[in-house]
Amino acid sequence: MRSLPKLDQRIGPGSRKLINAMNATGDPRRDNELVEQFLAAEEDPFRQPELKKDRERLPPESPWQTPHIEELVIDIILLCHWHYLETENPVFVFRAIEIGQHLTTGNAHYMDWTQRYLVTAAASLAHLIRRPPAAADAKAAFATALEFKRDKNKNPFRQAAKIIQADDLYDAVRRLVRIGVKTTNAMHLVAKQRSVSYEKIRGIYYQRRKLARNQATRFNASTLVALDSPRF
Repeated sequence: MRSLPKLDQRIGPGSRKLINAMNATGDPRRDNELVEQFLAAEEDPFRQPELKKDRERLPPESPWQTPHIEELVIDIILLCHWHYLETENPVFVFRAIEIGQHLTTGNAHYMDWTQRYLVTAAASLAHLIRRPPAAADAKAAFATALEFKRDKNKNPFRQAAKIIQADDLYDAVRRLVRIGVKTTNAMHLVAKQRSVSYEKIRGIYYQRRKLARNQATRFNASTLVALDSPRF
């Protein structure tokens, strides 16, 4: 009968340091302080060097890299489309493009409206190449080509930021609801985290949810019409 190989039961130096810190003085309070100092130094006796290197090579986490994320991404893209149609502010196009990178190939059609904007903007910029503006007018010409309204009393970025803040509150509630938290509880939690009233959260959530659903219905209907149209 073959004997089983003996397991290596030696304690590594990191584990030994932790054990020593736990029983260094016999005084529980002082020992706890030593253990806290040990942990504060980020020494992990069970960490393997290879795993540590792997973690260090990982890219920084994105708020869009969570379970069920694509459904949330689509919601925000649909809201961006709505905001763009309502405000004609191209900031929402670029926000949609930024978020749209997290879509899978099967849902890439949700970005079609941004492509139409980019083609139009590219044509406008190409026109400037053929007929370059004067140096003093270059910034204004570039802004006009990208559809930014030039008005000293309007700030398209500040306008977009205010709207996007509301979208972010909606998204925060949606993320919690999507993982099983009751809607009311999710609203209360987000209200507490963001220091916003529950009533404001509730109003924003149901308004945005309705907008996203209506926009999805319109988007899908227009997509079906496009698919049924004859191609030459």
